[in-house]
Amino acid sequence: MMWKLVLLVLAALFSLGVGVGVGVGVGGLDEIDIKKNEEALDFLKSAVEEHNQQSNDMYYTMPQEVIKAEKQVVEGVKYFFTVTMARTQCLKVDANDKENGLCVVHTDPDEAKPYQCSFTVWVRSWTSTGKEFTQTC
Repeated sequence: MMWKLVLLVLAALFSLGVGVGVGVGVGGLDEIDIKKNEEALDFLKSAVEEHNQQSNDMYYTMPQEVIKAEKQVVEGVKYFFTVTMARTQCLKVDANDKENGLCVVHTDPDEAKPYQCSFTVWVRSWTSTGKEFTQTC
């Protein structure tokens, strides 16, 4: 009879994600405070760079607001960002302004042309590229 009680307690603990080898939140989405997580901020910057390279816009764009940032541990780490993007005052041909941090988002909404993007950065260090980007804007 005692072993049934022990088994019942262990089953309850494992169902809560508490137990040997079971991590809380493994496979689930965890919110990230982008202002306090340098690694996530670096991956967001990489995603924005990739977005600018793929975009046909003649101006650089940058995040105007990070709406949501999450991460998921699953065969590596996936970062999910929902961001309001907007045009800066810097033309892509003027790379020096961008490098010197002189690009700022237009204050005029008609010039900024804000739009929403979802970026996913899948970090798998053992692969040839190390990370994979996807975007939907």
